[in-house]
Amino acid sequence: MRTARFLAKRASEYLAIWLVAITFDFFIPRAAPILAVHTPSGQLTRILGTQGPLYEQYLRFLWNLLHMNLGISLWLYGTPVAYLVARALQYDVVLLVPALLISWYLGDRLGVYLGTSKRNVAIEKIAVPLLYAVSSAPYFWWAMLFTNVLSSIGLSPPTGVTYSLIPSASLLYIADFLRHLALPLATLIFVMTGMWTLNARESVISELRSYYVLYEEMLGFEDSIMRRHVDKNSRGPLLTYLAISLGLVASGSYILEAVLGYPGIGVLLYNAISNYDYMLIQGIFSVVITLILVLNFAIDVLLVALDPRMRLTS
Repeated sequence: MRTARFLAKRASEYLAIWLVAITFDFFIPRAAPILAVHTPSGQLTRILGTQGPLYEQYLRFLWNLLHMNLGISLWLYGTPVAYLVARALQYDVVLLVPALLISWYLGDRLGVYLGTSKRNVAIEKIAVPLLYAVSSAPYFWWAMLFTNVLSSIGLSPPTGVTYSLIPSASLLYIADFLRHLALPLATLIFVMTGMWTLNARESVISELRSYYVLYEEMLGFEDSIMRRHVDKNSRGPLLTYLAISLGLVASGSYILEAVLGYPGIGVLLYNAISNYDYMLIQGIFSVVITLILVLNFAIDVLLVALDPRMRLTS
């Protein structure tokens, strides 16, 4: 019952946040000095949904959003915004979801190992500075470095996606796409693993200083049992960080995508802003806001299932 109340409360909070964010997404473009938005009549006004009183426009916007009707792009006139966003989002999902999940798992395992090993051992003195060096440099810098080096010697394509073949389900296209995807994916896993390892190590060290660990030591618990308890309890903060990082999947990264020649959400948003595509900008932000909140709520559900302490405080 407590868990159900806690999740219902979190769902209502996320819904309230969604309504506030969507309201800003609706009003901010209308406050901008864009002539097409303020035109009182005409076909463009009907396409933009700016006819009628403001409250009617807002209700119509919410209704269309709930039915995934995001309007028509002005930059690529005649193309539905939902189609453009879905096409760009699938590229980010294919690249960023595996990179995040694989790097999170590897970082969690490495961080637990470093955090539970004896202090000041040689491997930690070497590993920790290297991990800080790897994770401190921007991931697009590593992507640019690896791409330039490996493509110059013919080991990797210079871009993250194939432009020579029409997308299809054929084995030829899939193999070519994976060949182009390998370097961006490996680069992200390389950099993100360093970040997750450092976070996991700090979380484990914090748990080792907890009173329950001291109590278990006084009772004479075996190291393997205490390590298992610390491992489980240290995972909560990492899952929270994972929820925040999953927002990258929804919003993409313009710099990374520009470096890799990757047609994701970041590049699409840049083109929409550059071409004053009011409908496309509004549609991208609506989808990004919704996905980020849904992903965060999913992580909350997972945390409640894995951490009994959250059930007691809910």
